[in-house]
Amino acid sequence: MIVKSIAALALVLAVAVGALCWFIAGGGIRERIERDATAWLGRPVRVGDATVAFYPRLALRLEDVRVGEPVRVSLPRADVAAPLEILVSRRFDEAPLDVSFTAVAGTTTIDAAGTVRLAPRVDATMKARSEHLEAADLVELVAAFTPAASAAPSTPAAPQILAEVEAPSASVAGVGITRLAATVRASGRDVSIEPVTFDAFGGRHNGWFDAAIGDALEVRLGSSVSNVDAARLAVFAGAPGAITGRLDASMRLGARGRDLATVLSSLRGAGEVVVTDGVVRGLDLVETVVRFLGRAPQARGEAGTPFDRIAGNFAMGDGRVRSDDLTLHSADFDIFASGTLRFDTEALDGRAQVVVSEALSAQAGTAVFRYAQTGNRIVLPAAIAGTLGRPQVRFDTGAAVRRAVGNEIERRLRDLLDLTTRF
Repeated sequence: MIVKSIAALALVLAVAVGALCWFIAGGGIRERIERDATAWLGRPVRVGDATVAFYPRLALRLEDVRVGEPVRVSLPRADVAAPLEILVSRRFDEAPLDVSFTAVAGTTTIDAAGTVRLAPRVDATMKARSEHLEAADLVELVAAFTPAASAAPSTPAAPQILAEVEAPSASVAGVGITRLAATVRASGRDVSIEPVTFDAFGGRHNGWFDAAIGDALEVRLGSSVSNVDAARLAVFAGAPGAITGRLDASMRLGARGRDLATVLSSLRGAGEVVVTDGVVRGLDLVETVVRFLGRAPQARGEAGTPFDRIAGNFAMGDGRVRSDDLTLHSADFDIFASGTLRFDTEALDGRAQVVVSEALSAQAGTAVFRYAQTGNRIVLPAAIAGTLGRPQVRFDTGAAVRRAVGNEIERRLRDLLDLTTRF
C-alpha cells in the first residue's frame, strides 16, 4: 500500500513537472515576460529561451535576454526561484523572488544575486560583482532597467533598487582604479551612488554621485581624495614630470550631457586642493630670483622648485580651472597667486607676488633691497605663463619699479618726519 502511494505521488509530481516544462517550453511564459517587461520599461525586451532548472533549486531559467533596440544590455542567463505553486500559477507578484543573473553592458560583465518583490511596487535588493567594471557601462545597465519617460505606469510607485557593487578593478573616464565598492540606489529614473570608494593614483577616494536618467544625463557628484601621488596624476594629465608630492583634495561638481563621457568633459563646480612635500620640476624659481637680484646662482643638486605646501580653492568650468588664492610655501620664498589653467592647451595665465625669504633677500644689493623690500623680505610682482608641464614665472619690471618708487617715497617721507621731529 505504501509503495503504491509513493508511486502515485511520484507520478503526480512527474506529471506536474512535465506540464510545467511543456508550458514553459511552449513559449507562453516567455511571451508574457517579454510583453510585461516591454510595457514596464518602455523599450523592447526579448527572451531567447525559458526553461525549468532543478538544481540547486527549482527555478525559472531565462537565457539570452536582450534589452533595447539597439541592444543596450544583455543577460546571458537569469534564474528566478520561487515556490512551485507560484511558478505554476505564474502569479509572480504574490511572493518575493530569489533572482540571480549575469548581465553584460559594453565591455562589463556583472554577476548579481538578490531578492525582488513585484508588488505593491518593484523592490529589489542585490549584491553584484564584476572583475572589471567600466563606470559608463554601469550607468548604461541602470538606465536599461529604468522605465523610460514614455513607459506606461504599471506600478503604483517608482521601482526601488538597492545594490551593493564591488570590483577589484574598474575604469572611470579612462582612469584605472582598484578596490571599488559602491552602494547604488535607484528610485525610478533617479540614481544615487553613495558611498563610492576606490583607490586611484596611489591614494584613496571617497565620494557620492547623483544622476537623473532621461533623454539626457544630469549628474552631481562630490569627491574627496587623500594621499594621491601627484607625479602619477601629472602623467595622466599629460604633463609627466611636472610635479611631485602628495595631494589631498575635495570638490563638488555637476553637469548635463547625452552620456557619461560628455558629462565628465563639461563638469562645473568648485573645490579645494593641497599638495605637500614636493617639487615643481619644470621651474627653477630660486635661480630666477637670484638672477633678478643681480647675483650669480649657485649650483643646486635638484632641478626644479622644492616646496613644503601648495594650497588653494578653485572653480572649474568652460574647459578651465581658476584659483584666486593659490599659495606656495618653501624655504626660499612664498608665492601668492591667482590665475587659470586651460584643459585643452594646458596653458597657464596668472599673476603672483613672490615674497623672498629673509636669507635670500639678504643676498640682494642695497639698492634692490631698499626699493623692493617689505619688512625684511623682498616682494617681487610676477606674471605666470607657459604650460602645466613647463611653467614660466617672469618678474614684472614695471610693477617692481612702481613698488620701488612707492617704497622710496615712503622712506623719504619717514626720514623727513624724523628730521621734523628732531627740530
